[in-house]
Amino acid sequence: MRQIKPALFTIVDKKLKENGAAQKAIEEKDARSLLVYAAEACVGETEEGKDNYGTFVELCQKTVDNEAKGESWCMGFVQSMISYVETKLEISSPVATSENCLKVWKNTHKSKIVKQIPKRGAIAIWRDVSNSQKLDSPIDSDRKIYKGKGHTGFVLEYDYNLKVKTMKTVEGNTNVAGSGTRDGVFRRNDRKKKRNIGKLRSCRFYNSFLSLNC
Repeated sequence: MRQIKPALFTIVDKKLKENGAAQKAIEEKDARSLLVYAAEACVGETEEGKDNYGTFVELCQKTVDNEAKGESWCMGFVQSMISYVETKLEISSPVATSENCLKVWKNTHKSKIVKQIPKRGAIAIWRDVSNSQKLDSPIDSDRKIYKGKGHTGFVLEYDYNLKVKTMKTVEGNTNVAGSGTRDGVFRRNDRKKKRNIGKLRSCRFYNSFLSLNC
């Protein structure tokens, strides 16, 4: 079950307290906009001490299973922001609950996949195309099906006029330089739908809330 920890809810709430646009989104129950404002408000939150550790990071890791064991937390951040909006607006997101990007890829209903152009607030998930297991096949073993790598973030802007589709995002467990070191929550202005960095070359977009019509 996805449930943001009270301490993290308070952190995000305080960050948005003086944000007039966010308060308007709360008043109008605009889930998609509030999701983006919440994610953007967390830009600059970083790991502490070592990779995948720190107060903010561990709170994100606990949103899904109430455990923080030094696991990658990009999807934990996404799940936490979704849960913040669910709690604040008393609504529910159709996005599957998991810290594993490939499980969310597999288990979120296909009707929630963005068919054309992702709008602001959509969730981007990249996956390792070298993963030998078919994600649309029956789940026989989590270890087998989900052994590939993945990454995720929120779409801020998608430029579909360029030959190489690019987008601006907010992501957890990333950095501004794009190197292998993962530092915290940052905006990325250079993401591609097919990201030829390492083996993460396939991308799919999901509607974060039913109010997101794209």
